[in-house]
Amino acid sequence: MSVANSPSLESDVHSSIEVLETHKEKQSSQSSPNPKIAKEKKSLNRKPKKQSTQNKPAKPTLKSILSKPVGELAPSSLNSLCNSIRHNRKGTSFSNLQILERILLELDHWENWQYFKGSNTESRTFLKPLHIFSMLTSLSKDIKDLKQKQLRSKNKRLSHNEPRHEKISAEDIQRLVKVVTLLSQQRHSTNLDPGCYTKDVPSFATMIAAEASRWETSAVDASLLFLDMVEKEEGEAGEWDPRLIGAVLDALARVGRAEDAQELLQRALGVDISNFDSESNKKAGASVVSTSTSSKHLIPSQAGPCYDALLRAWSKKALLLDQSSEPVNPVKKYKNAKKKSQSSNKMIVSALAQARHIILNHMPLQKELTITNRSCSAVLKGYSALGIGEESEKLLMALEALLLSPLYSKSSLKPSNLSAFPSSLDVACYNSVLHACSQSQDSNGVVSAERLFMSMKEQNPLDISIKNSTISHTCNEEQARPSSSFSVIPPQPDFVSYSSMLNCYSKHGMVVKAEALLNEMNDKNFSPNAACYLPVIQALELSTDSDAPHRVLSLIERSDLALPRPNRLLYTAALRCMRRHGCGKEAEIILNKFQNAYERGGPDVYSHILVLRAWEKTKPKADRHVAAQRAKIFLEEMEIKANASLLPRLDCNAYNIILNCYARAGEAENAEKLLLELEDGISSSSGDNTAIAQPNSKSYSLLIKALANSDKVDAIDRAWKILYRLGLPKEVKSTLPLQEPIPFNVSIENFNSMLRLFSKRGKASEAEALLNKMDELIVDGIIKQRGPDMQSYEAVLEALGRCGDADAPTRAEALVTRLEVMSEMGGDCQPSLLAYNILLNCFANAGMAGKAERLLERLDDADSYSFGSTIKAIANSGASQLVSISRSKSLAKTLGGTGNVVIFSHRLKLCAKWGLGNEAEQLIRQMEHTQQLNPGVIHYTAAINAWAKSTDDDALGRAEILFKTMQEKFDLDRAAYGAMLQNYSTRGNSKKARLLLQRILDSPDVKPNRASFTMVIDSYARSKSSNAGLKAEELLNQMRELHAAGNNEVEPDDITYASVIRCKQASKNEKIHDLSNFEKIELMRHLQIESWPFGNND
Repeated sequence: MSVANSPSLESDVHSSIEVLETHKEKQSSQSSPNPKIAKEKKSLNRKPKKQSTQNKPAKPTLKSILSKPVGELAPSSLNSLCNSIRHNRKGTSFSNLQILERILLELDHWENWQYFKGSNTESRTFLKPLHIFSMLTSLSKDIKDLKQKQLRSKNKRLSHNEPRHEKISAEDIQRLVKVVTLLSQQRHSTNLDPGCYTKDVPSFATMIAAEASRWETSAVDASLLFLDMVEKEEGEAGEWDPRLIGAVLDALARVGRAEDAQELLQRALGVDISNFDSESNKKAGASVVSTSTSSKHLIPSQAGPCYDALLRAWSKKALLLDQSSEPVNPVKKYKNAKKKSQSSNKMIVSALAQARHIILNHMPLQKELTITNRSCSAVLKGYSALGIGEESEKLLMALEALLLSPLYSKSSLKPSNLSAFPSSLDVACYNSVLHACSQSQDSNGVVSAERLFMSMKEQNPLDISIKNSTISHTCNEEQARPSSSFSVIPPQPDFVSYSSMLNCYSKHGMVVKAEALLNEMNDKNFSPNAACYLPVIQALELSTDSDAPHRVLSLIERSDLALPRPNRLLYTAALRCMRRHGCGKEAEIILNKFQNAYERGGPDVYSHILVLRAWEKTKPKADRHVAAQRAKIFLEEMEIKANASLLPRLDCNAYNIILNCYARAGEAENAEKLLLELEDGISSSSGDNTAIAQPNSKSYSLLIKALANSDKVDAIDRAWKILYRLGLPKEVKSTLPLQEPIPFNVSIENFNSMLRLFSKRGKASEAEALLNKMDELIVDGIIKQRGPDMQSYEAVLEALGRCGDADAPTRAEALVTRLEVMSEMGGDCQPSLLAYNILLNCFANAGMAGKAERLLERLDDADSYSFGSTIKAIANSGASQLVSISRSKSLAKTLGGTGNVVIFSHRLKLCAKWGLGNEAEQLIRQMEHTQQLNPGVIHYTAAINAWAKSTDDDALGRAEILFKTMQEKFDLDRAAYGAMLQNYSTRGNSKKARLLLQRILDSPDVKPNRASFTMVIDSYARSKSSNAGLKAEELLNQMRELHAAGNNEVEPDDITYASVIRCKQASKNEKIHDLSNFEKIELMRHLQIESWPFGNND
């Protein structure tokens, strides 16, 4: 039996307005006879006579009347106020409500102080039903208009000139409550018509307040108050109006007050709705318990929308609990925060479980109640909003089982009837499950969504089993047995289904499937909109595929052709993708498309900054010089647009991007030139001396970074001069006349850039001295801000890791200990994981395996780099092959049983150290097949190096197979060629070594170094060829030619000359130690070397 799609009793007041209009006309006709009305109309149409205004007081205005204190209004003024609210213009209801409040306060004051009794004036009726119901009608209409404006603003973005929809304030709700309360108190007053307050007044006020809860949460309590007043007026006998109960329940659902909603529904129905974890619920098949203490009740057959609102309330509560849960702070002690988070998660699960319990275990026992698609969707949307995919799928299957069970279906569900039954739920319920899976953080959510979507698309039956306790205990055994398992055909997918699946693929990084589904939507005549293209572009932004930028560019071109109008979000998302991938050229193409798509407006300054950021993020080092030039040209174009008022005036951040481009390219001169322009405040590149922004602290830091990345010998001295320009005191005493001191403007960021410069050059002592200098400046009061931060200490640790001093590990350990002590004493700096990893790397370089392992045991948040550095320390230690291999394997298991690419790289390097070629190949196969990892060049290179040291007969052939595999998969680097050259060199295969060296020389991407030539020369020495010496000299001359041409990396050293001498002696079948001193001198003169490369012993 399919679910009945009954219309929902929504909380809007459309039907109430019609009743109010009818009631208004009825009251108006009763209070005013037709002749009098005609007379009034006639008097209104009559032209006013001209009267003299001399010696006649001005008529009081409405504002002046309201400004008087309560109790000081004359009857005529009060009558004027009453007349002002007889007819309410559109949008004036809440302002007129304030007038009605003043009237009631004035009448209440007169009633209390017996104003009319003190005078001989007869009592007079001021307020009539026409005033009250006209006001209620106007309030209902204005709230309806506000609701429609809100819906329009959601569906269409408002322009800058279009006004936003108004909202209802808490003061308006308080005024409404006060007005209804005063009407109730003065119902028997002679100043009010008896028809001014009836049971209809609190009834309509309930509907108005419930609808006003869309904007003001205090309206929820007001609606509950009005509902109590309705019950008081109507008495305990009779039936509840389902519209009233549904409206209040909707208001409670909007704010997530699920307990209050459940209590209200229990009170209206007179039944007990048990909790899912209550003891009374453990016994399956429990009957509905009546808890009503009065005869007033809600008819169960009309309670369907009320139950829907209750289910939405529990779902909303779970969502609010999820939003209010605080994230755990990893820096501070978070035990209490963690307990709070766990408690919040438990409450979220309980809220959703209660909604699930109501629809599966309670509602089926209400025989007159029909479970609709709205009911199912109310619960499923709660799971969907929280991203609980697997649980939502289980609930979907349980609902299908419930609605097709003998308890709900008139058919017996015997196998002879149908092989599969059509789904009782509509496609919206299935879409909620797809959306829940797309929001899920678990990879199983993708599997569930894909399985469900394919069943919908291909109309494959879903196997469902009835296991619900309520069903199994309500049905007898004969009914339940044949229907214990059956199949359901899901509904056909719609546009929302495809969109939800697109989001699911995109959010979980399955970009290829997302793109295929996007193409399929065109084939299915589901024209994708901007919301379909956007998640795919965002997924490509996070993708590591090298062709992701080109695929984004293709999607933008498709969207330009497919969409009826251009979309700014798509262009901005595409520009962010180019920024992340460092594709400046493609970013400029997209920006041009963006500009051409709009006649006016077009891309803003943020879009232009994204293009600069794309050039800034250029990854290949060889392309960074061109990227810096292109970024500078693009900045000049932005300056021209800013001068033409097409863009706002550029601030310093835009120029800092160019400085960072120069810094990443190591172009210190260009960076200094741009900084001087910023200091002068004039741009010389535009040709018209345009004024530009002043530099900030980051600008100077970027200049020091440019010096650090350059190959300038005087980089450190020039960086010191920058700090002196910023006001750093000089320690050298001078005999020159004292000059006016420069104000101190050195920031911690500037100091950190200087420390990183020392780190790159391996100047550990200078870095430690500068760190101590920073502490001295703080003590002297020169540095007013905070002291060295974590980045300062990390830079000093990196300098210690690169300096190569024997005591560097000890000094690094002392620095980390200093950080730990400062942290325990309440300091701001707490040792970061990066600091510990740098210390581990210091231990690894020194081969201190014991210290590295002990430090690793102390780390609670150790990552793959921590374990990799420890394995590196074991490899560099003096441990035996068996010990080092077993300990590295144990550490890999400790990390997670499998490790990752970093762990595998260190394990492969350990295999290369011991020449374990077979074990290295097994690790690569384990990465590819078992762990689903992608080995890179570094992994294959380590495996080839392992075969180079192997003594197996087939080692060279196995290495060549791996090298061929690398050529098919990757762009090889110099290390990969070097590993293969090492295989040829150790085995004396000079012919293949020389051919491989020629390939390196012919390659435009790889440049040889002295090691490449030396290995080929060694291959000739081991080949024992008669022309080995001649070939070695040829290679030596070629190295000198390349060095003279500008390749400093191929300059021959003592190792190279030693290899050449071995080749010359090997060609003569002579030993090196047999050479006489005269022969050595002659050989040195011939090879043009100044010293004997073998030392005095050879």
